[in-house]
Amino acid sequence: MTSMPTTGKTSSWHRLAALSVNNVEVLVFGEAATKRGWRHQGFMNVANSSSMARVVSRGRVELANYRTVGDVQRIWFDSPERPAALLGQRAVMRAARTLAVGLLRKGNGLFGRFHDYNLADEIFATLATYGDESRS
Repeated sequence: MTSMPTTGKTSSWHRLAALSVNNVEVLVFGEAATKRGWRHQGFMNVANSSSMARVVSRGRVELANYRTVGDVQRIWFDSPERPAALLGQRAVMRAARTLAVGLLRKGNGLFGRFHDYNLADEIFATLATYGDESRS
């Protein structure tokens, strides 16, 4: 997990946080400039599937390419809650898992030295509270 990565930064788009596995961003939260100010925008990369555009009801799906894995499906979203809803769809969850597991098997990547361990700790602490709430 990297906070405020500078990759892909333009005058109208910047990343706030990126979750990378090996050398591929699998989940990116960012902001895009609009006439009304900055608004949330992000994307999730999943394994390439010809049916993904039909599965995703909200959000733009496009083809992206990484040297590490080749083509992936990039699903754009416009709210921080949307990735959880996307992963609630079985086809998206399977495609995300396929990409992540394949990348994990490749070993370490270049982004490791930029990981923000404080951000990762906060995310895991927050996720742990969700588990606690579901047991109550």
